[in-house]
Amino acid sequence: MAERWIKAHPKDALVLSYLAQRDLAAKRYAGAEKRLRAALEREPNNPEILNNLAWAMHELKQPNALQYAERAHSLAPDNPAIMDTMGSILVSNGQSDRGLEFLGRASEAAPNVYDIRLHFAKALIKAGRKDAARKELEVLAKLDKRLPVQREAESLLSGL
Repeated sequence: MAERWIKAHPKDALVLSYLAQRDLAAKRYAGAEKRLRAALEREPNNPEILNNLAWAMHELKQPNALQYAERAHSLAPDNPAIMDTMGSILVSNGQSDRGLEFLGRASEAAPNVYDIRLHFAKALIKAGRKDAARKELEVLAKLDKRLPVQREAESLLSGL
């Protein structure tokens, strides 16, 4: 049904973006990238599409991921999800200080988005800032034990 919709509505990026988000959630990054590139052709200045494409490319270890994240950030500089993506990519690229700045701002702007806090904690660990990481992880470890982020936080805490 979705494929018929996409063919019948060639300018609509919404369904493509939705399907790509499902791919991202299932860690099907190659499929997400393909759909997001098609959505970006339809809406080249959509910061959410740019951000999600940057994340998919980052997960696929593609070198241009940061360029898409920077474009998304220029369009929506206060968006915590975009700051999270920027920070994560920067940390992975060896720009820890700049990446931590973005991740810290994202975590402050969206304290109840636990994935962002987990990314921040992991970056702090990578940068050798174990006390700050412990502070973030302790908050996450108190969450419902059914949440994957809680279990990962508990595991990371035990390794500090």
